[in-house]
Amino acid sequence: MCFLLLVGFSQSAHVLADDPPTETPTSIPTEIPPTVVPTDTPLPTETSTPTETPTEFLSPSLTPSLTQTDIFTETPTNQITQSTPLPSLTPSATATYAVSPTLTSTMTMTATQDISLTPEPPLSLSYSDNFDRGDFSHWNLGAGWSLVAHDSGYALQVFNSSTIAKYTSSNLSDVVAQSIFLLDNGTARIVVRQTATASYAVTLSAAGQVNLYRSGILMQTAAFSPSVYGQWRTLRLSAVSDTLRVAVDGIQVIVLRDVSPLPAGT
Repeated sequence: MCFLLLVGFSQSAHVLADDPPTETPTSIPTEIPPTVVPTDTPLPTETSTPTETPTEFLSPSLTPSLTQTDIFTETPTNQITQSTPLPSLTPSATATYAVSPTLTSTMTMTATQDISLTPEPPLSLSYSDNFDRGDFSHWNLGAGWSLVAHDSGYALQVFNSSTIAKYTSSNLSDVVAQSIFLLDNGTARIVVRQTATASYAVTLSAAGQVNLYRSGILMQTAAFSPSVYGQWRTLRLSAVSDTLRVAVDGIQVIVLRDVSPLPAGT
C-alpha cells in the first residue's frame, strides 16, 4: 500500500516602505490575496481517497480459486474407490453339474419351437452337488479344474482349459443336466449322451451366444440378452427321447426334435 503526502506552500509578498505611505488605501488590498488558501486545500483530499479504495477490492478475488480446487480434487477419488472391488467378482468358469432336477417344462412360443412337440415329462432327481463337501468321488475332473472358496462355500474353477468336469454315472438316455456358472471369458458347456463317437452339447458364451451341437456339428443357435459376462447364470440341457431343449436362467431359447436321436451315454 502506498501513501502519498502532498504539502502545499503559500507565498506572500511583503513590502517595506521607508517613506510615509501616501497611497495606503491602494496598496493594502493588493498584498493579501485570499485566493491562495483555497488553491492548496483540495489537493491532499482528492489524491489520498482513490489510492486505498482499489486495494481492498483485490483481496476477495483470491477466494473463488481456492474453493474450486478443493471440490474438484475430491470427486474423482470416490469414483476410483468404488470401482476398486469389481475385479474380485471374476472366478472364471465355475460350474455346478446336476442331473435331472425335478423341473417340469411347458411349451413356450419361440422361433425354434415345433408345435407338435409334447411337454417335457417330469424326471426324478438323480444327483446334485454344490461342491461344499469337497467330495469328488462321482467326478472325473480334467486338467485345469480346482476347488476354490467362494462366498460361504466352494465352487469348481477352471482356467485356460477346454476339458470338462465329467459326472461318472451309468449310461443315461432321458436326462436333464443343469449348471450354475460364472464366466470371466470363454464359454460354458454341458454334454449329455456322450459315447466314444457322439454326444449332444450346448455352449453359452460370455456374449450370450447359445449353440447346440450333435457330435460337433451345429444344430441350432440362439442369442441370450443381456450378456452373461460377470453374472451367475443357469444353463440347462434336456435330452428326453428325441427332443432337445436348452434354457438360460429358466428361459427356453432352443427346442427341436432329432429325427435320429443318439443312444444313451454318460
